[in-house]
Amino acid sequence: MSLARGQEIRYSSKPMRRAPITRLYKAYRMTFKVTVSYLWLWVQGQFFGEERMRIKRESCHQRNARRIEKSITELKGLFIKVGQTLSIMTNFLPTPLTQGLEGLQDDVPAHPYDEIQERFQQEFGKNPREIFKEFDEAPIASASLGQVHRARLQDGTLVAVKVQYPDIDKIVAVDLRIMRRIFSLIHLFFPSYGLKEVYLEIADMVQQELDYQYEGKNLEELAGNFIDEPDFLFPEVFWDFSTSKILTLQFMEGVKITDAAALQNKGVDLRALAEMLIRGYCKQIFVDGVYHADPHPGNLMVAVGPEGSFKLILIDFGAIARISDEMRDGIALFAEGLIKKDTRILANSLRRMGFVAREDEEEAFDRLVEYFYSKLSGLKIENFKELNIQQFHNIEDLIELKKLNISFGDLMSTFHVPRDWVLLERTLLLALGLTSHLDHTLNPIEIILPYAEKFV
Repeated sequence: MSLARGQEIRYSSKPMRRAPITRLYKAYRMTFKVTVSYLWLWVQGQFFGEERMRIKRESCHQRNARRIEKSITELKGLFIKVGQTLSIMTNFLPTPLTQGLEGLQDDVPAHPYDEIQERFQQEFGKNPREIFKEFDEAPIASASLGQVHRARLQDGTLVAVKVQYPDIDKIVAVDLRIMRRIFSLIHLFFPSYGLKEVYLEIADMVQQELDYQYEGKNLEELAGNFIDEPDFLFPEVFWDFSTSKILTLQFMEGVKITDAAALQNKGVDLRALAEMLIRGYCKQIFVDGVYHADPHPGNLMVAVGPEGSFKLILIDFGAIARISDEMRDGIALFAEGLIKKDTRILANSLRRMGFVAREDEEEAFDRLVEYFYSKLSGLKIENFKELNIQQFHNIEDLIELKKLNISFGDLMSTFHVPRDWVLLERTLLLALGLTSHLDHTLNPIEIILPYAEKFV
């Protein structure tokens, strides 16, 4: 069942009434332990030398990765998606932390086969083997909302059957309430960060993912957009064997996109693969205006042909996003401003995209845009891994607010995060993380700019 925004669920049993409190406690406990460990690391950094702190930092990241993975594995539900997102953010998070969470990309604990049979009884009134010629009890993949089983139709066609867990809608409702509380708490301290919009975007995306018929239609729409792009493959939907909780798709064979060793052994050019991934997302964002919003490694595979030839397979279309007219126009203006090196156009682009919270602070906003552009215009990032946000210990030192005669409060009240930027930013971070994993020397800007120029 899909939940309307803000809808509450009442549980008929005492254990289910206690479940939200238990999950809230576990989530808060994990957050508290991780936060305290990094605060203690910061305190130690005031007394110990850099070499000793380097060892302590690596140990702390590894310890927190184990802590986060253990807690997320227990919580399951939406928290697995959070862990998957963290594990692929190799450009922005410490390597020991992301490596420690890589197991969440695929090795999500599977649910017992009894639950799969229960879901089939609910949807079709039959067991899986009464519908399919063959149906493997052991799943080939398991995720936060459901798992995938290999099967054969009566005519022998090999298919992948995606089955939603019977009680996942209730767990999702609990998790969304937990996240809403956490986001509301942070919003009290940082009201201009747009966290309400972030939560609403996440809630809408997850509620859409609970409807597999919606996912099937998303798949067919994106496949239609790539009808003239033979290097991108999409599975076929078998609607006669699909419902809102069960989705039957053509079985796609491929190598996981992050399995660099296996791809190289088959002769695949990893740099060409990374470039193909970027081009695919440029087309979706700049040309089509609708994009696959969950490009984590479990959703991207590579079909390898003779002599190292390859095609990119996209799966799992529960999360797609559309770019509003305002955001598309703003992106076009932003690209134009970069190309023409015109800060007025850049400022107008951010206004068009919805990043300006207060129009009465236009003067401060314009000064900030000009300052940041002056800092970035001479910067050439050959390797995204060199962009280390940890070096910015003090934001006031970073942007020299005092020299600009702008207070930190003015800065936070001037900017606002537009809602449809939330998924776009996350998608870009995931895609850039994958390209960095495939070839850390690749500069995505060289591929993106031609698309941006054409878009302008």
